Parts: sequence; C-alpha cells; structure tokens
Amino acid sequence: MSELKELISSITQCEEKNIKAERKFFELVVFYLINEDPFYGHFLVGAGKKFNYNDIAAISLNVNEINFWFNIKRMFKEKFTLDNIIAVVKHEILHLVNKHLSKREKFSYKYSHDTLNVVMDVAINQYIDNLPGNAFTLEIFKKQAVMANPSLRERDIEERREFEYYLTFLPIDSINYIAGQMMKGLKGPDGTEGKGLPIDSHADWDRLSDETKDTMKSIENVVKRYSKEAVAKARGNLPDYMKDMIDKLMIPPALNWKKELRSSLGSIPVPYRKTILKRNRRQPQRLDLKGRISDRLLNVVVAVDTSGSMSEKEIAEAFSNIDNILRSTKIELTVIQCDAAIQEIKKVKSLTGKKINVKGRGGTSFSPVIEYLNTRNKVDLLIFFTDGGGECQLTQRPKYRIFWIITGGEGTKRKPYISLKKTYGRVLPIKPDNS
Repeated sequence: MSELKELISSITQCEEKNIKAERKFFELVVFYLINEDPFYGHFLVGAGKKFNYNDIAAISLNVNEINFWFNIKRMFKEKFTLDNIIAVVKHEILHLVNKHLSKREKFSYKYSHDTLNVVMDVAINQYIDNLPGNAFTLEIFKKQAVMANPSLRERDIEERREFEYYLTFLPIDSINYIAGQMMKGLKGPDGTEGKGLPIDSHADWDRLSDETKDTMKSIENVVKRYSKEAVAKARGNLPDYMKDMIDKLMIPPALNWKKELRSSLGSIPVPYRKTILKRNRRQPQRLDLKGRISDRLLNVVVAVDTSGSMSEKEIAEAFSNIDNILRSTKIELTVIQCDAAIQEIKKVKSLTGKKINVKGRGGTSFSPVIEYLNTRNKVDLLIFFTDGGGECQLTQRPKYRIFWIITGGEGTKRKPYISLKKTYGRVLPIKPDNS
C-alpha cells in the first residue's frame, strides 16, 4: 500500500511524464487483480491503459479502442486506496460486460445523460466492494425513490436487477428527479453537497450514440473477445454473478420479446385501477387527473425442455431469453423444467446473478405441462422452449395461448421443425430470419 502511495505521488508531482512510474502503477493494479479477481485482471491485461490528467472522471473509457484512462491527479487528491482503484476498474469493466453502451443508446432519446449514468451505476455498483466516495449506490437510490414516491417502500425495489429495471419501474419524470437529487448529493473535497463529481462521467458516450450500428457491433465483439480470453485464463474462478453476465453477453436473446408479448398479450382484458403515479393518457397536462394501471399482472408460464436431446447451449439460450422476457414487461412468470415429466415448477422475478440448476435430461413429452396448466387458473400464455422433438399429438388441447420456441437447427428458419401435427399456437425459431 505504501508503494502505491509513493507511485501516485511521484507521478502527480513530477513536472515531466514519469513513464517508469506509470508502468509500475499499471503492473501493480493488474498483479493485484489477477491474484484476487482473475477475470478482471486478465480483462485489463487485454485492454489499453493510459493516464488522463485533464478529464474530471476518476476513470473513464475510450470505448472505440477499449482504453482505460486513469485520472491519477484526482485519485491523489481524493486519497484513493488500492482497493478504491481496483473498485473503479471493476466498475468500468462491468459497464462493458453488461453492454451498457448499446443499452444506453436505446433510451437516450427520452432520458437525460445524468439519469442514464446514475441508473447504470446503481445497477452494477451492487457487485463491487470498496467503492470510493460519490459512488451511486442502491441504498441512496432507494431512499430518494421513497422520498419522491411516498406510497413506495424500499423493500419494493429489488436488488441485483439489470439497468432497465431501475430505469423503467417508475415514470420518466420520477426517475429523472431521483437521478437529479443523487447528482446534487455528490460531495466536494470539503464535504459540501452539490460540489462533488461522479467517479465516471461517460462524456464520450454521447458522441458514440451517433455512431453506426457497425461501430457498436465492433465494440461489442471486442468486449466479447476480451471476456472470452479472461474467462479462459481465470480457469473457472468466477463469481456466480459474473458467470451469469458472461452467458448473457455471449448468447444474446434473439427474439424481440417486447414486441412478441405486446402482440400476444395486448388483447387480453385485465382490470385497471386509478393512481397518481401515472398521468392521465387523454389529458397528460392535467396533473389533478389520475392515470390507470393494471390491477393484475398477466400470468406467463415458460416451459424449458431439459431432455437429453437439448444441448447445454440450447438450454442456456432458453434461460437467456427468459431473463429478457422478464425485462421486457411486468408479468408474473413461472418457469417449468421438464423432460418426459415435470421436474421443477418455480416462480421467478429475475435470473440475474442466479445459478441455474438444470433438472431432467431424460426423454421428451410436451403433454404433462399442458395437462398441468389446464388445471390451473389464470394462465394467460405458455412459452415452450424446445428443440421440437417430442410426441406427435398432445393429450389435451391447451386452454391458453401458446408459443413454441424452437431452439434446434432442424427445419428452416421460415418453418422450424416440431413433431406435433397440431400445435394450437405459434411456432417460432429462437433466432429471427435475419440472424
């Protein structure tokens, strides 16, 4: 630790660039990470590392080349420890692994730069210890959310959820206000609120929002390559949450679930109740008029074929899509694992950070799930992930809407293979026609 202090001091106080001290600084940070958290250490080895003496952020990303810029003067001024420096490195890597650059771009037209920055940080900082001061945490977010919405309770806000969840679970005006209050709460060096700076600003990310899709895809491919190499060198020494994030990075959900669910569930009648948390759709300028929200969440069941014919990759793709379904709309979701029989029935709110224990691996039969759900009340939609191989005829006709999502490669993209002569629902490939 004393060696780090001496290095930072020599770098910041030297009038000319101290190349030797800078190289030693990076060696120390990488060495510590490889020993303590191998994935992060090996990821950092592959990326560029430079010093930035001008930017306001403690650390920033030049994502065009995946360069980490360390603002050594700010680290010196704010007395960063080695643990603090390690934490901000992890912070930036988690932004990349969670594809926050492309996700942020999708919401930039209706949310402010500061709001997106705050919410992205809230999502990933839950996985990091020893963050320096002025880090945006879930605890602060919860307190501000409750203050802005008195009917809300802190326990209503779930932990370890994805960026989209925290951004969209309250109306836009409310989220923008919460983020604004968190920005105002940043403390300066003298402890005065409103005079502080966030750990990272992502100032150059606004410029990248105007880049082409090819550029975004290129950046994502580099992140995937760094991650794949880091996973291999870490030799399986990964925390569970990181395994989950890497799976989602490597196997992106192909179907547009928001579109599919809207088209399928939009016509199902549900009761509504009035609320002050949502503006009236017909007269949004009238703040005295209450809006409407659904009084019942739609009940969606997802069945995953875990028979021996399903590969590990196909099952991983299915669960990756399930997590995307949960992010796409507010629903009650039950996951059924099944082969020739039902193996597990479980209500699920999020799969982020959770290890999936696959149960089954025997033969394949669709009918046990259909028969079971026909005896249940309020099933609005069944989504069945399978490679398509099973019986030729169901024992019962489903009493609800059904999607068959085919994971296997048999058949064509226009007409995916399924053994059933009559499906009673839509049959879709897990990858769209343009994949």
